[in-house]
Amino acid sequence: MNFQTKELLQKNSSFFFSKNIWLFIRKVLIVLFVSFVNPQHAQHISLDGLNSISLVSAVGDTLLRFDLRDFISVHAYHQKLRLHYGSIRGKRTGENIYKELSIDSVYQYHNSLFVTGNIGKFFPFEAGFFGEDDSEKKMWMSVKIYDSSQIATSIGLRCFSKAQHFWGGGVQFSYTDFAGKKFSGIVEENGIGRGDRPVSNLSRLLGIRGSSSSAYFPMPFFCTEKNYCFEFSPAECNIHFDTSGIIQIESFPYRKGEVLLMNLFLNEKMMQQSKPLPRLPHWAYGPIVAMQGGRIRVNELINKLRNYGAQINAIWIQDWVGRRKVRFGSRLWWTWQADTNSYPNLREWIGELNKKGIKVLGYINPFIVPQSPFFAEALQKNFLVKHKNDKPYKVKAGGFDAYLVNLLNPEAAEWYKTVIQKSLVENGFHGWMADFGEWFPFDAQTPPGFTSLSAHNFYPVVWARIQREVLKQSGMEDSFVVFLRSGNTGSLKHAYIFWAGDQTTDFGTHDGMPSAIRAMLSAAVSGIPYLHSDIGGYTNIKPLRLHRSRETLFRWIEWKAFTPFFRTHEGLIPEKNTQIYEDSSTIRFFAVFGNIHRALKDYFMQCADKGNIIRPCFTIFPNRSDSSFHYQFMVGDDLLVAPVVKCGVDNIIAKFPPGEWKHLFSKQNKIYSGGSEAKIYCPVGTPAVFVRKNSNLDHFFEKNWDDILRLKYP
Repeated sequence: MNFQTKELLQKNSSFFFSKNIWLFIRKVLIVLFVSFVNPQHAQHISLDGLNSISLVSAVGDTLLRFDLRDFISVHAYHQKLRLHYGSIRGKRTGENIYKELSIDSVYQYHNSLFVTGNIGKFFPFEAGFFGEDDSEKKMWMSVKIYDSSQIATSIGLRCFSKAQHFWGGGVQFSYTDFAGKKFSGIVEENGIGRGDRPVSNLSRLLGIRGSSSSAYFPMPFFCTEKNYCFEFSPAECNIHFDTSGIIQIESFPYRKGEVLLMNLFLNEKMMQQSKPLPRLPHWAYGPIVAMQGGRIRVNELINKLRNYGAQINAIWIQDWVGRRKVRFGSRLWWTWQADTNSYPNLREWIGELNKKGIKVLGYINPFIVPQSPFFAEALQKNFLVKHKNDKPYKVKAGGFDAYLVNLLNPEAAEWYKTVIQKSLVENGFHGWMADFGEWFPFDAQTPPGFTSLSAHNFYPVVWARIQREVLKQSGMEDSFVVFLRSGNTGSLKHAYIFWAGDQTTDFGTHDGMPSAIRAMLSAAVSGIPYLHSDIGGYTNIKPLRLHRSRETLFRWIEWKAFTPFFRTHEGLIPEKNTQIYEDSSTIRFFAVFGNIHRALKDYFMQCADKGNIIRPCFTIFPNRSDSSFHYQFMVGDDLLVAPVVKCGVDNIIAKFPPGEWKHLFSKQNKIYSGGSEAKIYCPVGTPAVFVRKNSNLDHFFEKNWDDILRLKYP
């Protein structure tokens, strides 16, 4: 790679020589000046010699370094993408990479450095490296590339980091640490199996396997053990964290046009939240139980659970719209009107449950089927996503056809808010699952200025926004619970409760229960405060006899009880899965841990007020290599949870954060010191959960433990 001045200067050798001398002198002066105006106790931008620029921490550590000889590039190629049941398929052809840089100037203004030049012969660029002298300790770099011929497909950015760990990435299922791994910022279905066998052998044949980088809610946000985090925009990007320390980012332009932009933001604060987080509504701190099958059956299940001592804060009835038979079983009717056969007098019935202290949650997604009473209006007003040929885009939804409401059309988004209002709010629901959001097609019409990728990624942000607007307009923002699956950078402005999507009902590393824990921990690092999973998982596969076992259900209940949002799911094939209402023993097990969860209500709210809910232990001990340790986490400052993530295991190695810790479920008074490790016996029903000695929570449990475990019958 040649590091050269502008090509036209080469036409006059004497001028070229004098220009080089001047550039050399100016760069030396900049180095001296930057060192003078940026004392080592402040974060700053540093020009290192003549060839690189560094973002330097307040203590003098180089956080990121950019080599001016090869830090940016332009990629031009043809790429055809398509969605297959929400999973991305496609390939690129005819790729040309423009990476030969010529630098015109490097100059400084206050705590910022600016670089101008050209990439190849076609792409003038400007790059800025900025620092802020404030308590936030923020730095960022920005690149603007001019593409007058509009041939560029993506921009490349290359930098170096001394960090050994990169945690975060939004809601991630296969990795908590991306060192040596690849990240994709394109929203898509999680996939089924994701490499777990034998599930992936079958799902690969169907084209729905997913990959280690597939994610419903990816965010290009990462934190390191070097006490800084960085975020990249636009979110439409791929990132490769090389084991040698090289970070290579491929950025896809957010909008069509002659100017391409990308930004890298760096914050010299670790991932711990410093601002209060929103609390859940008071009623949401407690068991939220999934039920379906109609009003009569749901009433029977409620009575059965309560008769065995289970407390129920809310029920979630996803089939309030009724079910339709398809080739492989049954699916929900996406009509967004109540099924009067299964749930007659729905609003009145919900009111009756409310009087008993039970809230009711529903279900909706952005699809609509021709049988819906809202479909004709959507069609007539052009509110559906369309093909390039201007026809409504029909989607194969697994046994039936459906159409996606074009939420990127402001008028359509406003209209769909009225559908949600009429269907859910006016029927008395106190919240709902807002499913999907990842299925905006790449070959559909996009709003002016959007690329297919940016439109696809922006769709889940709008989906989250209209949920918030419905609640705000209804005056229910503080009393309702809406949880979403898909998300992207920008979603957190509108929603704070998400769920991890569709895990398999087993101990599969990449798609079973362990992946749900991993998703929660990566989300916590990324600033997503309430990421929960379906207790017991969702995905069943009949040919493989993949059904939920009692052990899977119980182990899932154990660790979920110590997190703020505690919601069950019956699974894809309920009759094949062990359910919490299976028999007296399953109900009692669920009831005990439900009581524990309810007892933690005040503690959960205190954690939210402090901005510290879930903290992965791998951020406390980053050099610990034991894979099972990567699932341990703290809840606030005074709870430590070490889940069992393998079938048939009744002990686990726990490593303790600073302080002294007591096993919550042990009758022994043994104290575990911070920094130590211990083998903990934890058969089903006695999970490895620890409380900080002499904390307020410790005193609370000592005083109330027996009463918490005591089941209360009607």
